[in-house]
Amino acid sequence: MAKKKSKWIVRYCEAQLGRPYWRGTWGQHATPALLVRMRKKFPESYKAADFEEQANAGQKVHDCCGLLKGAMMCNTVNGDPEGELKPYDKNPQMLYDAASVKSDDMGKFPKIPAYLVYNSNKSHVGVYVGNDEVVEARGHSYGVVKSKITDKRWKFWSDYCHADYSDYQPEPTPAPVKEDEVKYSELQVCRKGSTGDAVKTIQANVKVTVDGVFGSSTEVAVKTFQKNHKDADGKALAVDGVVGAKTWWAIIERWHK
Repeated sequence: MAKKKSKWIVRYCEAQLGRPYWRGTWGQHATPALLVRMRKKFPESYKAADFEEQANAGQKVHDCCGLLKGAMMCNTVNGDPEGELKPYDKNPQMLYDAASVKSDDMGKFPKIPAYLVYNSNKSHVGVYVGNDEVVEARGHSYGVVKSKITDKRWKFWSDYCHADYSDYQPEPTPAPVKEDEVKYSELQVCRKGSTGDAVKTIQANVKVTVDGVFGSSTEVAVKTFQKNHKDADGKALAVDGVVGAKTWWAIIERWHK
């Protein structure tokens, strides 16, 4: 069975924002004839006074699962559904059951675009679109709207069995930063040729003339200091005559001893 990329599913759902909710629809354009068919099938859901106006306006219409069916069956965000409905005709409970990744722990929701979220009895489904937002066809009084993933209505989540997530690239997890790099990485890196107050601080600590000019004698003194001191992890400092974050840590650490 063909799948569609997660980015397309998100794009399709967001393009439907502000459009009407019609129970039992999946992206058709509203017409008086469609309204007659839907009223016959779901008479209790088609009593609002604005249905005739919406039917004449001809906008695309969906129910909550219909957003997903439309994304799978429409080739453009404003196009009509094409092909057979049956492969995609699942209610929220069926979507959850068909998922390969699912949970009732919203605290572990992975925030992957085109993942699905469900209410407490899995009678309603929304599509996560990123930035802590969900697109949902919420009901006729609302239409297709955005809500927050933090909304307490959302109690379950899953992947979407018809989505291809290969175009989703999670942000890389940054490598852990050591305390000394956090604390001292923004200090000026000083080496031969540097001048200024930072150099004076270094010179005072490596016991050479304090003139604010990082010359040859200061470089030699820094190398001697590096040979005799360790970094925050207890490892030997690089003996290069350059005062970077690790050597700054060793210099400042001396003040606490």
